[in-house]
Amino acid sequence: SPYYNKLVDASQTGIQWSSAEHLIGYPTAYKYAIAVNYNTACTPGAGSAIFLHCSTGGSTAGCISVSQSNMIRILQSLQGDTLIGIYQNSNSLY
Repeated sequence: SPYYNKLVDASQTGIQWSSAEHLIGYPTAYKYAIAVNYNTACTPGAGSAIFLHCSTGGSTAGCISVSQSNMIRILQSLQGDTLIGIYQNSNSLY
């Protein structure tokens, strides 16, 4: 698909893919979310989109989730040059 690993509005593009994550179907998780620029070259097999989104209390399918209050704080802190690092725990930072 020309939309592999892209965030699109299907009402604008039409459906031209065989599988996708319908974000609007997850209102708690995607109330606030950030698309992490992963695999921006859209290389098949290298993995799909990763989102930083609100936690629903369970595991994710490859995304990163934080509490809604933390998500709001993160969004309020972002600037144009902000980089987001993904670490398993804070000990990895040092």
